[in-house]
Amino acid sequence: QNDIALLKLQNAFPEDYYDYFLPICLPQSTDLDENLFIDRNVTVVGWGSTGNETRSRLKMQTDLVTTSVDECQNDFQLALVDQKVHPNHICAKSATELKQGTCRGDSGGPLMTSVNGNWYLIGVVSLGPPCGKSTLPGVYSRVTSHMSWINENLVN
Repeated sequence: QNDIALLKLQNAFPEDYYDYFLPICLPQSTDLDENLFIDRNVTVVGWGSTGNETRSRLKMQTDLVTTSVDECQNDFQLALVDQKVHPNHICAKSATELKQGTCRGDSGGPLMTSVNGNWYLIGVVSLGPPCGKSTLPGVYSRVTSHMSWINENLVN
């Protein structure tokens, strides 16, 4: 339920690392309204399995759409899957029938959305249905539910 972590680096990344990745905005209370997390276009990335049990050598990306926690819980119940979804989760699934989503090895990766040209981390990959075999949503730890804890720990 509280599947989130912070890493404290001993040293800053070398300047040339920023050719390969960039920082992302955290969803401070004034930045995002939690209602934006329903029927919202989001992107998830990772190096997890691509369905053949081997991890990807390339960072993969897929676009998803968020659903309400109630709709998500209902999807699991209709599929007879015993998975409890909590208010501090975000659910997201493929907007098409392609059965795209996260897979083994993607855990801890970012669920992101763009607002006014800025990218925000709104979720962290937590759990989901079997890779590429289900239209059930993936479940992500909701970053806004943990912002007090994150802010406390960023101070130090």
